[in-house]
Amino acid sequence: MPTTYRYPTVPAARLLDDAAQDFPDVVAIEYRRYRLTYRKLLDHADRFATALADRGVGVGDQIVVVLPNCPQLIVALFAIWRIGGAVTLAPRIALASGTVKRARIVVTLERWYHATVAPVRATLAPDSDVIVTARSDYLPFPRNVLSGLRRRQRRIPESDRVLRFADLIRRSVPAPREPSAADRSVALSTDDTPVSQQQLVVNSFQLRLWLPDVVAGDERFLLAVPLTDAIGTVWMLTAVLSASTMVLVDEGRAAQRQRSALRARPTILPLDHDVTGDLLRASWRRGNLHSVRIALSVAPLDDHVRAQLSELTDKGRIRTAWGVGGLLTHADPIYGRAEQGSVGLPLPDTETVVLADGGSEPAVGVRGRLWVRGPQLHRSEWVDAGVEATLDTDGYLVVHPTDAIGRQV
Repeated sequence: MPTTYRYPTVPAARLLDDAAQDFPDVVAIEYRRYRLTYRKLLDHADRFATALADRGVGVGDQIVVVLPNCPQLIVALFAIWRIGGAVTLAPRIALASGTVKRARIVVTLERWYHATVAPVRATLAPDSDVIVTARSDYLPFPRNVLSGLRRRQRRIPESDRVLRFADLIRRSVPAPREPSAADRSVALSTDDTPVSQQQLVVNSFQLRLWLPDVVAGDERFLLAVPLTDAIGTVWMLTAVLSASTMVLVDEGRAAQRQRSALRARPTILPLDHDVTGDLLRASWRRGNLHSVRIALSVAPLDDHVRAQLSELTDKGRIRTAWGVGGLLTHADPIYGRAEQGSVGLPLPDTETVVLADGGSEPAVGVRGRLWVRGPQLHRSEWVDAGVEATLDTDGYLVVHPTDAIGRQV
């Protein structure tokens, strides 16, 4: 495991370019038995980027994306990054007028339109557009047809002048105009926390370095964690960085998580509190997760949960991670010791100090204020993590519960 690395200063879309060039026929996305190769994913992303540019969307323009874990979300993210736009990922229950008033484009599910966009449509700028899609747009035949027949939903009035995601993909050519590197700034915003493309790229490289023995073009990531969180986006980019297959599971659908996990045969399993709970509540009489080599959780795991996950994965390596500002800074070493209560060691090029009350010198074995710095935080100065912690002599970090602003990602 390298302690330092020379991170490339490339836009996030470059990771998809490289994967599509080196592994064009590897399946990039599996979604409800629908498969999209890296060649097709790049094609769809570039077509959508062209469609956005044709609508006048350019560098720095805000695009609000309100989508679940689905292929359209990944297509939209790479398309927006391609043209230098700024993405705001908004949960559908929290879309308010303040979120969309500066939006040039809003992308959402058709069946969410009346609950999310319609109430705030009047606050959109006159030149803004709303693009709607359906889960069935990326389902195999005949499920794409049957899905529409089973679900009755309110029609969107013609007067609302919405655009169709599938139509834009079909009609546009995959030749978007790319801005210069200097024009790319904020790449993602969740919970009013801006994250740059470089931060996302760096954190995905750090996570990739932390995962040993990854075989490019041969891994399978089960992505049930919300990709609308920054850490979910980092997981997605890490999968693309290694040209892995991303098995997408809609967040909030416990039964689908269970079925997808059994069917997917994942090798890498990102976890949070909800995903872990869904998997442990599942009935495993018809299958197992023995294909999982590594499971990394951003939620604390007690000994009982670790033991259950270890049994489900046939002694897969169950580890925890922690971060600041929505990005990962620490993780248990995959092949090193993982201690109960610890969030592990700093990721490559990440530094950590604990300052005891009123002190200015780093303290070891003493509870104090945690300070972190690293390239994923996009700052050269120390960042107050807002929590109290303890460092042991080997550098393992224990974060103590607190009401301060810091939080586990």
